Amino acid sequence: GLFLAEVETYTQEEFEKCKSVLKAREDKVVLSRVIRYKRRVVEALLDFIAICACWVGAYQLRFDGRLGMHAHDLIEALPYVIGCQLGAFYVCGLYRNSWRYVTIADLISIARGVLLGAGASYILLEMVAPVHGSVNSIVVVDGLLLLVTVGGMRLTLKALRFHFALKGRAGLKRV
Repeated sequence: GLFLAEVETYTQEEFEKCKSVLKAREDKVVLSRVIRYKRRVVEALLDFIAICACWVGAYQLRFDGRLGMHAHDLIEALPYVIGCQLGAFYVCGLYRNSWRYVTIADLISIARGVLLGAGASYILLEMVAPVHGSVNSIVVVDGLLLLVTVGGMRLTLKALRFHFALKGRAGLKRV
């Protein structure tokens, strides 16, 4: 009772004023959520492109650029690999943080996501998809390429932001 006796109360006018300020803030929060959501879509799209490029690159490396009869297997396995990798990236939390604040913990999450996705796609391709030939080396090479590509994309953005942030302060004296 003593605690509640010291609580400040508001008049109806003050309450309405605070309510309008909170409403304005809420509108800004909704707008920032929409922008963040669109950023996540772009991040997932870039990861999708990286997954496709790395899978094709792994096939190119495995068969020395001569896909020939293996092109059908590449195309047939690609949807499984995309689904496994994007699902693993989501489960490992790659879409929770902003790329501009990438840290060592995020790189570890990327490694976990790539490892989980590669393992899941290997199991899925061995059990479900009728892919002919050796999938082992392709999955390993794809995982390595994907680890470098996904990690590199995020680190490159951070490096560019750092570079241009320092460039604008070239004539200033550090404190």
